Amino acid sequence: MEEVESIKLVDRNMKQRGTLSALKFEDYALPPDIDKAKEFREAHMIRVEVDGELHEASICKTKLSQLGEYGIGLQLYFLSIKQIGIMFLFMSFISIWPMYENYLGNGLPDGVKRQDWDSLTLANQYTYDYTLSETQAENQLHSYKNSKIRLLIADILYSMIFIFSVISMHMVSREKIQSNSQKNVTAADYAVEVTGFPCENFKPEEVTELFSQFGDIVEVRFAYKYNGILKNYKQRADLLMELRYLERLNLTGANVEYKLATVKKEIKRFDEEIKTRQANMAKSHDELPVIKAFIIFARLSDRLNCLTNYKHASISLSRYPNQLKFRNTFKLTVLPTSEPSNINWENLEYTSCKRLLRQFLAIFLACIVFISTIIVVYLMRSFDDGLPSNIKCIKTYQVDKNVSLNIAKILYTTDDMKYCYCSLQSLKEILADTSLTNYCGYFLKKRSYGITIRFFVSCGVIMINFFLKLVFRGLSRFERVDSKSKEQVKIMVRVFIAVFINTSLIVLAVNANFSSVGFFDKLPFGKYIFNSMFSDFTREWYVQVGSTLTITMIVSVFSPQIGNLLIFYPKGACKRVCCRRYKTQREINIAFTGPDFDIATRYSQILNVVFSSMLYSGGIPLLNVTCCATMLVLYWIDKILVLRHYSKPPRFSQELNDKFLAILPLSAALHSAFSLYMLGSEDIFPEHFYTQDGYLYSYKNTIYDRVVSISGIICLGIIIVSICAYIYISSSNWYFSCNFKKKNYSKVHAENLEGEKTFYDELENIKQHGLHTYNILSNQIYHDLIVSMKESIHEMVPGIVKPRSNSKDYLVECNTEN
Repeated sequence: MEEVESIKLVDRNMKQRGTLSALKFEDYALPPDIDKAKEFREAHMIRVEVDGELHEASICKTKLSQLGEYGIGLQLYFLSIKQIGIMFLFMSFISIWPMYENYLGNGLPDGVKRQDWDSLTLANQYTYDYTLSETQAENQLHSYKNSKIRLLIADILYSMIFIFSVISMHMVSREKIQSNSQKNVTAADYAVEVTGFPCENFKPEEVTELFSQFGDIVEVRFAYKYNGILKNYKQRADLLMELRYLERLNLTGANVEYKLATVKKEIKRFDEEIKTRQANMAKSHDELPVIKAFIIFARLSDRLNCLTNYKHASISLSRYPNQLKFRNTFKLTVLPTSEPSNINWENLEYTSCKRLLRQFLAIFLACIVFISTIIVVYLMRSFDDGLPSNIKCIKTYQVDKNVSLNIAKILYTTDDMKYCYCSLQSLKEILADTSLTNYCGYFLKKRSYGITIRFFVSCGVIMINFFLKLVFRGLSRFERVDSKSKEQVKIMVRVFIAVFINTSLIVLAVNANFSSVGFFDKLPFGKYIFNSMFSDFTREWYVQVGSTLTITMIVSVFSPQIGNLLIFYPKGACKRVCCRRYKTQREINIAFTGPDFDIATRYSQILNVVFSSMLYSGGIPLLNVTCCATMLVLYWIDKILVLRHYSKPPRFSQELNDKFLAILPLSAALHSAFSLYMLGSEDIFPEHFYTQDGYLYSYKNTIYDRVVSISGIICLGIIIVSICAYIYISSSNWYFSCNFKKKNYSKVHAENLEGEKTFYDELENIKQHGLHTYNILSNQIYHDLIVSMKESIHEMVPGIVKPRSNSKDYLVECNTEN
């Protein structure tokens, strides 16, 4: 069967929609049926429709615009990875130049290098001879300056490529959002949210009558006040499911009387606990206090007319028109609303003040967790093998690498001296000569030990970062944000900041020495931290610290995305094929449906990789290559998992991508600031020399010296350009978000109103890619909770009519369903 030329992604065909839309809560307690579970999986996964049949989407042929049919946020996520990967591909080609320049320097002896890629860092630049006179050393400065200029040119090139690529990404995203809004219609395009109603004692018919003055009304739905207990009903829904299962077993003659009584007792205890906390238990679900209403109009022009009238009424200095008031008394606020699947219904009842208090508490708790993890990572990064540096070997131990092995055995008898002598030799020579191998046994042991420790430290940091993702995800949800997109933005920013500090900044702080800063040693913590060996980016810093960072970034190329592909994806397939011990249809449905796609932590991972690579790529250009590889692996693995493993995501808006693009220019500013300091290191690029105690030294380059140099001025210019790019993208995002709420208004005015497409015309398209109603019962996440709540209220208040599973209230109700 050949695929049609224009493949259209859909989540269900017509037959499946008819079956699944009518699925009742009690149906989930029926015996497990694998065929129904497969249908359920097909209904909640991204699929392609070919000749009326559903098939798995082609991984290579599926276009990003097709993924955009399930929300512009998903399309922009993959588009951003693709664009960043291409951007770093060009930067990697340019980085070949500085890597080759560094490789030719031969400034690091083979024994000093921890890994082969140390030769590609600034540490391998030309080194001066300690035995030369000042005059002779000054004569070498010309070659240093030429090399520095060549490296600076390469750095400028990929810095500017980065900045202008990010601006281009921002412009492209605006075009994609506009294009997506024209092609893919959602229920939110026809809907508004209304606040200002009295809390109780009014019906949808009154709301319909008021807003009918603007045009035909398709649907009116209320958001109710649950007093913060809606999520608690998940426990009761699980108990109710277990009760239905046990009742079914009891009818077959199984001995489950004790278990049945226990579950009933647990349900009763739950209802009693809720009753003491809930002030509205004497009311049915539909009689709870109303927070706001969601109204779907039949036409875009009707919605526009409604929004315009209420906007003018709210800002007008004249009297608020009575015809816009509810019951001629209550002033209403009418605003555009989110897509139904993007709403956190249980959070709508929280006021801005309550959210602010929760935000302060969440930030406080996040700081405690963050500081604790920083301490752990700091201690892990503080590993010191105690081995002598190259300078210490030459100046303190006075080790001469040119002496023969026989003489070395006589002169250098201690472990540190042996280590120094062997570190100055070529590793190939050590391994080729048996006698030299035996003499350098301590050196080889310590070198292998150090590499192993640094690898496990890098893995440990990755595990701690994973723990932080879980904590910050929970804290962001604790803030009770009213939409999933805004919640994801908070998760992305906080996880990124924590992970970036743990990955890239702590390793810098652990090895830094601020003793030269006059006031620092007077601080309470001055004598305990920042007192390590490196006050500058020396050659030893690249060998000891830079190599650890490089290992971490190489590990990030494959972690955690390879784990998702090789562990969790096969595990999900095993659940569907190997496991058959399910009690109810609900359990087997859950097993057959993939997990949610965590887009926020993916974005934070991309930001961490980009910022960490850009931060140190001025001295370690290989990081540009590892970042490119990470984007390539992440793009294809996530595309495979989204099309094969993850369930269909909610329709994320562009908010997450907007914040992501706004943050990116700051990495270019940090890159230039670090490049300014790295290129000014007197250990690698000395400016002047002096002799003391018979040894040659270079004058220290102060921060002022580095800033006023040619490289410093150019780097400052790039920093200014980066900040301007950040301001431009942030302000553009704000302006665009303010005007994007009118995304379909141009279509309304451009077309003849008689030919305007209505909600009824777009209904099938809306159904195919998301929710078409603001009925909370149509949302898979909340359906069981609401049903359980209604049964709970019936049990506690016998006067309330028990809801029936086949009542219209349990169906996905819409005026257009026939």
